[in-house]
Amino acid sequence: MSKATRNVQPVTANLGKEGSAELVPSRYAVRVGDVDVVLISDGILPLPTSTMSTNVSEADRNEWFDGRFLQRDMFDWALNIALVRSGERLILIDIASERRTPRG
Repeated sequence: MSKATRNVQPVTANLGKEGSAELVPSRYAVRVGDVDVVLISDGILPLPTSTMSTNVSEADRNEWFDGRFLQRDMFDWALNIALVRSGERLILIDIASERRTPRG
């Protein structure tokens, strides 16, 4: 693994305390070559586990989730935004997903 891809570190933030260096687990920074990337959590999207593993039986899926102490019926899909700096360019990448509910 290259030196650039091993440089994954949580971003620190001053959370209202002078000199605070508390870690904020919802933001991570990585440098890939000359490019800086900050991943920012935009929350989670609960999804049925059946959408994650359409190519296995329900019994196999349940065994896999049980082995990881996870719920059998739902899982949390992480939604992230990437902020990329390359030279003088600053690029925000956001897929703008939105949970849609049927209107009645």
